[in-house]
Amino acid sequence: MTLLSGRLAATPAVALAAVLAALSCFAPAQDVGGTQGAVDLYNRAKTAIDQGQLDRAIGLLGEALRLDPAMIDAYKARGLAFQKKGDLARALADYGAAIELKPDTADLRAARASVYLKTGQLDKGMAEYDEAIRLDPQRAGAHCGRARAHMLKGELDAAIADYTGALRLDPNHAAAYSNRGVALAQSGRLDEAIADLGRAVELDPTDSVAYANRGSAHAMLGKLSQAVADYSASIRLDPTDPDVYGDRAAAFEVLGDLDRAIADRSAVVRLCPDDPRAYTQRALLYVKKGQQQKADADFAKARQLRLGRNPGASGIPLP
Repeated sequence: MTLLSGRLAATPAVALAAVLAALSCFAPAQDVGGTQGAVDLYNRAKTAIDQGQLDRAIGLLGEALRLDPAMIDAYKARGLAFQKKGDLARALADYGAAIELKPDTADLRAARASVYLKTGQLDKGMAEYDEAIRLDPQRAGAHCGRARAHMLKGELDAAIADYTGALRLDPNHAAAYSNRGVALAQSGRLDEAIADLGRAVELDPTDSVAYANRGSAHAMLGKLSQAVADYSASIRLDPTDPDVYGDRAAAFEVLGDLDRAIADRSAVVRLCPDDPRAYTQRALLYVKKGQQQKADADFAKARQLRLGRNPGASGIPLP
């Protein structure tokens, strides 16, 4: 059982909104530069983004930029809207246009860095976070972003150092504790990881990711009852993550509770009905349980799915 490196708080998943809020993407209305008509359009676009109306916001901001092509805040906000839509190339273009107009702005550098990481341009992302930190050394979010880049590059010591730097600046930064916990666990420092992940859930009791990762750290130490408790807390907060069900199933299996392990593997099947591994893993539990007919049915389903993906495959079920 391993801790999943992809489970990071304020990543990608958890929290595009939180990441972008930390970047201060929106200037207060009174601080926005531009002609009055462009400012009015910007404020309407800001409301549209808050309401999830991204296409409307992008249209309004395009009108604002036609009125005032040098309106930095409109580029920033449209970059945000494109980023939320997943149109990362256009997000990079808008952040780049804003940076050309005002290169010495830490939040713009951090915003573009976050998109570089999402597109796999790790060195560019790292360079932008370096510049953001040079411009504003007190920006905890930029230290967290650079730590994320180090994590993606496998540079765990550097990631831990940056998360520690962020926590010096903001001692209540829940995501920094959560993510430093991941880095510590991957470095084999499991007790320290559990402490960090515990602090993360104290600060943010709704963080399902931190509970799941603490569960994995407990499991790596052989503390399976604690692992099950943490996985269960994570599932209560987010019942849609198949990986956590799979991890809890593995813990139940080692504990000898095959019925609960099968129930969790069934949840994985429900969430991932086209994944042959989900059926194979449940089939292996049915074999242990002595329910060969059910095992055979799952093995057959896994074989069918594999052959559907790759008609030349042997169809031999693999765990």
